Amino acid sequence: MTEVGKCLDCGEFTRPDGVDESNRICVSENCTIGEILMPDGTCSECAPYSHPDSDAKKCITDTCDYTVEFLEVTGTCKDCEEYTYPVPVDEETK
Repeated sequence: MTEVGKCLDCGEFTRPDGVDESNRICVSENCTIGEILMPDGTCSECAPYSHPDSDAKKCITDTCDYTVEFLEVTGTCKDCEEYTYPVPVDEETK
């Protein structure tokens, strides 16, 4: 609700604060590491093997060089240790 009694139209990635009965302020949550800001102003955790992009507004997965790297549960690539190579996921479960 605005000062003149009209409904407040919060923009994308924000929502009415809910602190006072009038909801006169638009806010967005402060997301933690591994979360993204949703269009409704709330935070959502990224799925395993993904992480927030630089704007923290969508979850992404890094593109690994699977000859020398593997994908971590955080969605980032990690180099294999010396004298090792990545094992495809379907071979790990055998």
